[in-house]
Amino acid sequence: MMVYVDKFGGGNSNYYWLESFEKITEVSSFNIRKYSSKYIFEKILEIKPNHIHFGGSVKRERFFPVEYVKKIRERFKNVKITFFYGDAYYFPYQRNIIPYIDKLFISHIPSDICSDKVIFQPCPTNLKKSNLKFDKIYEVSFIGNNYSKNRLKDLKKISEVCNLTVFGNGWEKTGLKYEERISFEEFPKVVEKSMFCLGNTLYMFCEWSGARICEYYKKPLSDILCHDERCVNYKSLNCYFSNRVMNLCGCGGSILLFYSEGLDKIFTDRKNIIFFKNLEDLRKKIDYYKNNLQLLENIGSEAYELSRKYIFDVVAKKILS
Repeated sequence: MMVYVDKFGGGNSNYYWLESFEKITEVSSFNIRKYSSKYIFEKILEIKPNHIHFGGSVKRERFFPVEYVKKIRERFKNVKITFFYGDAYYFPYQRNIIPYIDKLFISHIPSDICSDKVIFQPCPTNLKKSNLKFDKIYEVSFIGNNYSKNRLKDLKKISEVCNLTVFGNGWEKTGLKYEERISFEEFPKVVEKSMFCLGNTLYMFCEWSGARICEYYKKPLSDILCHDERCVNYKSLNCYFSNRVMNLCGCGGSILLFYSEGLDKIFTDRKNIIFFKNLEDLRKKIDYYKNNLQLLENIGSEAYELSRKYIFDVVAKKILS
């Protein structure tokens, strides 16, 4: 018997987790949108499961207090307790639960959590290639919403060197070429129509390297994260890439991904991914592969094959093993 705690909502990929877990074992699921942490805690004590898994939405103290995790461990010495966390940034919560759990599966390699309980695990996908064949009507596409100035800043820079089209909410007044938000079912069709698909947009470019105060963020460099090795605050994201990237792989997309340390643990440059390190490099890669379309198609096919190692059923088995 497994208890699975997560946030379930419309279009939420957590339903894929639930389906995969249910193929393996009996599952009692609890939606943190619907139930309080106190209620879930009490039900866990009542159910007495063999395995308790907290999904990616249980990311902070308010969702399920550390004290409750500690009490469950004290009450059930042999129950397996696991967490999955899929965002780029983690919170003190992830560090504080370590003493009371068995494994923390996390989608990037954290630089300040030193424990053999931490397992690097990319976010899985259930998407597949579209069976339709479209003309490539988009040079570079990005699928995601406009929710931060950092994402907007980076995408504007990218739009200066290529023909970028963004899909999602909040782009109307940004000056970027945009189309409306698409559904999960439409995701593969957009990928099929795109010559290149852009992966992450996260602190890709820093124009204030070497300064004591970051002029863009108006903060001391010790308070921000930066990819630029010339910056005194340089830190890599340590092999982080979002679930968007693996979904793009699952659709057979030819993916442009800003390189950060460790990504070559998963991807092979020019085999199943196209890494770029700056805007000049990005434009050169686009021009090269536009003139070598068979190579570009091969990269997309290899990306799809790679994604089959990271579908929900495969990762669910790993968590439950």
